[in-house]
Amino acid sequence: MKRIINLAALAGLITFNLLKVNAQTNTTSGFRTNVLLNVSFALDSYIQGGTFIGTNRVIGTTRQGKIVTADIINALGTELGQGTNTLRGAKLLLRTTDLGTTNQVSAFVLRLGTNDTDVSSYLRFNFAGRSVNTERFNPRNGTTNSLVYAIMQFTLLTRNGSFSLQGFAKLVESSILIKKQIISSPPFPISIRAAVAGSGSSGNLPAVYRGNVTLSRRTVEIEQVSSP
Repeated sequence: MKRIINLAALAGLITFNLLKVNAQTNTTSGFRTNVLLNVSFALDSYIQGGTFIGTNRVIGTTRQGKIVTADIINALGTELGQGTNTLRGAKLLLRTTDLGTTNQVSAFVLRLGTNDTDVSSYLRFNFAGRSVNTERFNPRNGTTNSLVYAIMQFTLLTRNGSFSLQGFAKLVESSILIKKQIISSPPFPISIRAAVAGSGSSGNLPAVYRGNVTLSRRTVEIEQVSSP
């Protein structure tokens, strides 16, 4: 199965098209299908520091810590000019809009209440190289389940911290149904779990990271599109 994965880095947008080239259009006039995945970061951090020995000698020391989703949200909020109190209750999501159409785009967003803010200028993902998959077709309902193995990359660029992470990812995918009606026949991720490692900075200090990134709890939203 041919998969297309494009990164529009200059525009700060990421296209995440895991659909077949001849995928059906799942939208009707006046509506579009959006798919959301909750995003969770759980990283160990190793930050470079120093300890003074005497008056003019410094030896390197490493300070260990944890980076979780809330830290990523706060770093993104700083770039957006919002404080931690403003972002209380915000969720980090991977949102795919216009599923199954030529306008399909995926990007990280912060959702606070009913408002989504695109943060793909600061947090991005990509797939490196090729992927392999196993598919199972269910002829009774016309759906397909798929298990995909790939190398996934995540990049964070903020003033509070940055990283470039890469690692082995497992994608569990299925066709999308709503009340037994097929919205998208080609399989789309239900969950993504990536074991990653990489380097970056914590503030102005060099840092190395390792841990897990999880995208899960797929949600489908049918959105009415306003006429121009």
